[in-house]
Amino acid sequence: MLDGQLKEALRKAVKRSGSQTALAKAAGMNQSRISDYYRGRFAAENMTLGVLSRIFPDMRIDFFGDGEGEKISPETGGHLNLGPTELRELERRIRKSAALTPEERLKFLDFLDEEL
Repeated sequence: MLDGQLKEALRKAVKRSGSQTALAKAAGMNQSRISDYYRGRFAAENMTLGVLSRIFPDMRIDFFGDGEGEKISPETGGHLNLGPTELRELERRIRKSAALTPEERLKFLDFLDEEL
């Protein structure tokens, strides 16, 4: 499902930019990498937040489905600007999530430790 969403978002981004080459130039990457993501040669779940923020600079992530998405900007290197209270809440919700396996929870929490 995530790969399909990424492909559709890339299609729209390419249309807005005019070409894969123009999108790649604006994102500071090679056109072939845009094509690789679009054709599914690279899985969407393996994209870093930094790459996503360069391709989709207006993207927001809504962790909790409450409509209060956080913008991830290229200026912050793809990092979230969360305060201590938001980080604790995010960690609490990840730990309680029934949608994640225990292994996925650990990976996500490790990722947060590294990224934030």
